Amino acid sequence: MSDSQKIPLYQSLNYFVKSVVNDSLTSLAQSLPCTVDEVEGSIVTVNFEINSEYTLPKIKIPIIGFEYIRYPIQKGDKGFTVSANASLKQMSGLGNGVADLINQGNLTMLAFAPLSNVNWSPVNPNYLVLYGVEGVEIRNKSGSVSIVLTDSGVTINGDVTINGNVDTTGTLKNNGVNVGSDHVHGGVNRGGVNTFVPQ
Repeated sequence: MSDSQKIPLYQSLNYFVKSVVNDSLTSLAQSLPCTVDEVEGSIVTVNFEINSEYTLPKIKIPIIGFEYIRYPIQKGDKGFTVSANASLKQMSGLGNGVADLINQGNLTMLAFAPLSNVNWSPVNPNYLVLYGVEGVEIRNKSGSVSIVLTDSGVTINGDVTINGNVDTTGTLKNNGVNVGSDHVHGGVNRGGVNTFVPQ
């Protein structure tokens, strides 16, 4: 090999370091755009929406969020993956053992984060807006007390205490009996005497 074909040592070391760094960066988990392909409770299977020389498989990952607020994630919802520095399998219940800092591969440390979209329906920006595909449910942990809002109305399951005035429009019933402003009492004679107070 002639001297003109030899690569100087400093240049060879530079190429080597760049190669090692690139390989290390490639092995890190990536934040990539994706859509939800399947929903199982608070776990989703996502499909990566990216052109790549590699075919990225669909993966099952947790949704970012609290146990106390369940998002009504649907198939087709858009978002992106967020990477941790260690495996999330044990924390999400998708695996066992305790996480360590050994490289797990670049698709095993991901979670799904929903992403807003300009095509969402407009809402009052000064309100906290909650809605689901079919409705909204607010409940205690056991589900024994709940407020359910759907297109057909609001259902409250449980005892209700109201501190303040109540103003209603429409009919008012108790156990199927009309007790509203237009209800009548049968079996009494008309006159100027009031009935007894409610018992």
